Amino acid sequence: MDVSFGIGNGTEQSELRPFYQTIQYAGLAFSSSGQAEILTNPYKTPNSGSTTRLRYVWNRLTFELRGTEAKQNIDVNGFQTLAFGTSSESESSGERTVNAILGEMNTKFQKVSSRVGFTPYPHPVLDLQILGGIERMWTRTSQEVDSIGQKTGSGIDPSRISFREYSSHHKGYSLGIGFEWKFLKRFSLQGQILHLDMTSPSSFRNNEYRMDSSNQMLRLNQFGLDYRWKSIGTEINFRLSTKLMGNWS
Repeated sequence: MDVSFGIGNGTEQSELRPFYQTIQYAGLAFSSSGQAEILTNPYKTPNSGSTTRLRYVWNRLTFELRGTEAKQNIDVNGFQTLAFGTSSESESSGERTVNAILGEMNTKFQKVSSRVGFTPYPHPVLDLQILGGIERMWTRTSQEVDSIGQKTGSGIDPSRISFREYSSHHKGYSLGIGFEWKFLKRFSLQGQILHLDMTSPSSFRNNEYRMDSSNQMLRLNQFGLDYRWKSIGTEINFRLSTKLMGNWS
């Protein structure tokens, strides 16, 4: 049995952001009122994470439990273009304004893998394995975004505050191969190449607070989207270890 722990940095890609931004641009282009955003970092978020692995070897079988968590708090900034109604009531309708976006975002990524490996032909130097297992993954992103701009010519206040949350829960299976190469007596290189097939019920929620131009009262505009992803990908892991003393490596 061996237990390992590691830390590192990486980048998480937001699954919904390109889709959501496309909807915004479509709304701005084809409706009487809409909005679109340009963020400085719209799709990918840097994060710091940690991974813990518990692995047990029995004869030709290996049992592995692996958990990963990554999270980060980052600043959100960019620009938001807003359009206001193009109805026939007045010539001042059809206005557009550009707001500055300021805020912060918290992201969290968690993944748990439970896998079983089988070695058909054991070898003292190079072992090849067939691997398979069950995968679970959770992602959550929360944003507090202030969109600030000057009043339009007709007196509409475009400033607003949005509280947004993206969440998803992926579940599925993994299937692939693994190897362990022992060399120079003290060193070992382990690797895995796995195909992941997962599905995900996911959601996006937005609570937007803004001033109503008709009565200057604070108004709540809520909208959301529930959707389902089919996620297919490849996971590659490498681990190099050397024996220090006794069972420590």
